[in-house]
Amino acid sequence: MSEVRIIDVYTPLIFNQYIDQNLLNKWKLLESGLIVTDNGFNKMLSAKGREIEMPYWKAIDPTEPNISTDDPADIVTPEKITSDLTKAIRHSNNKSWGVMDLASDLTLGSDPIMVVGNKVSDYWRAVMEQKLLRTTKGIVADNIANNASDMVVDIAEHAANTDPLDANLISAVAVIDACLTMGDRQTEITHMGVHSMVYGRLQKQDLIAFIRDSEGRKIIPTYQNKILLVDDSIPVVQDGFMSDTITPRYVFDTYLYGERVFGVGNGGSKVPSEMERLPSVGGGGGEDILHSRREIVLSMFGVNWTGAVMVKSSPSYAELENATNWTRKWDRKRIPFAVLKSNG
Repeated sequence: MSEVRIIDVYTPLIFNQYIDQNLLNKWKLLESGLIVTDNGFNKMLSAKGREIEMPYWKAIDPTEPNISTDDPADIVTPEKITSDLTKAIRHSNNKSWGVMDLASDLTLGSDPIMVVGNKVSDYWRAVMEQKLLRTTKGIVADNIANNASDMVVDIAEHAANTDPLDANLISAVAVIDACLTMGDRQTEITHMGVHSMVYGRLQKQDLIAFIRDSEGRKIIPTYQNKILLVDDSIPVVQDGFMSDTITPRYVFDTYLYGERVFGVGNGGSKVPSEMERLPSVGGGGGEDILHSRREIVLSMFGVNWTGAVMVKSSPSYAELENATNWTRKWDRKRIPFAVLKSNG
């Protein structure tokens, strides 16, 4: 039986187009409307420079207006409409695989580009989700450090060797309090991102309602009319121990999002992918290597990337989580995002 080899059918243009199309088409967070593809980001990715600037007009202060008169000597002094900008960082990343690692699912008659393309696009989608969560974690850390936690409601028990009570666990009241950090714009919160342990508690409270999507095919869980997104990548950290001093105690984040809170730009590098043949390895048996490269921009609108702590030209996961790399520029109410911290 003939061997199916990727290097024999690899066509860069077709492969790169497949990755571009497949990468975002299956991203649930993009489908939910929380993240929007930003054409401005996409255009900026084609330019040089590691930071992307996003200018915006500042809101006009609602001060008392002037009173009109018929006095020609009564001359008003016009006020300025000022602008500012936020910055986002370009993520320039790459990954390489030995083709045998990617080709394990290939069989005679299968489409090699589709099989390998799915694996590669799944990898980059997972990377983008990690970047999103770690960016969020860094922005939350900045909010706690520099904005008096005005996006965060923390009901968790933090005292040493103390058991959480019902008041320290997620509840309808706690979720409402978190939404209220948005003030009179709280209705802009449309989704809740929860860890599966938190989701389980909501199930036990019998407070989850299920609806069907617009096509009547999928059943969607909702809580307080907010769509639930269950994801165990949402931060959970050990925070001391229970009163027995042995059992770990955990603090879970619950993220409350509004639509279009994040923007994403996605593009290939100058050479998005290429195959490399190493004939001398394996005692001369050789190996085929697939190199894949992505240029990504991912930003919460209204929050500025400072780049205060960054070793290389693009941030690592740890640097995205660093509070000093973020600062909020917009008024709190303009950013539809809040966090609830609980013990489950």
